[in-house]
Amino acid sequence: MEDLFQPDQFTESARELHQQLGVKKNYVNWILQQFNRLNLKVNFDYQVVREKSHTNQSKITHFLTKAVSHRIAAHSEVKTEANANVQDNMALSHLAINGNEDAIILKAVAILQDRVAEQKAEIERKNSKIKELQPKADTFDATMSSNDLIAMDEVAKVLAIPGYGRNNLFRFLRNEQILRANNHPYQVFIDRGYFKVIERQFEDRQGDSRVYLKTMVTQKGLHYIRQYLKN
Repeated sequence: MEDLFQPDQFTESARELHQQLGVKKNYVNWILQQFNRLNLKVNFDYQVVREKSHTNQSKITHFLTKAVSHRIAAHSEVKTEANANVQDNMALSHLAINGNEDAIILKAVAILQDRVAEQKAEIERKNSKIKELQPKADTFDATMSSNDLIAMDEVAKVLAIPGYGRNNLFRFLRNEQILRANNHPYQVFIDRGYFKVIERQFEDRQGDSRVYLKTMVTQKGLHYIRQYLKN
């Protein structure tokens, strides 16, 4: 086997290519799939070499020609940044082998432009997400810096957590034994400073003055509810 190996022809390690492309599939299964898919021939497109691992165990690896290595990378189905870099580098290497300096420059410029465009698009996506979240963050920060109490009815609007509108939030807090069935907090949470129950007056249809209890949330309580929902 050693006599058949020609280092000037089969110079590309298939195992290293497998690693560079970030392929999740087992190496042996993957490389055999490439050989079958591209109809590659042993001792013409690649050679089989038996190596010793660091544990002194024998393992099979394959050495490819540069052309075959380029073909495998170009047809790889793994869509990762590392894979894209490998394919770009191999494309430049292929042009360099053929001595086409103008084509190398044009290809390098095209690769650079593509990467700049991708980075710009990613920045725009992140900026768009920041703009989307900023009003919610400003509202929450302004509320937290205030000393006012917040009506329990308004807490869902202030927190603006998806899936937790007014009714869902009340239901969640009742299920978690934070609010009673009448939406008033349990005494333990009042003692912790999360809620206050205040009296409000109103006139009934007969004009008589009535008193009812209304649940209010402190800034400490608002922070508690927000963290409880996130966790």
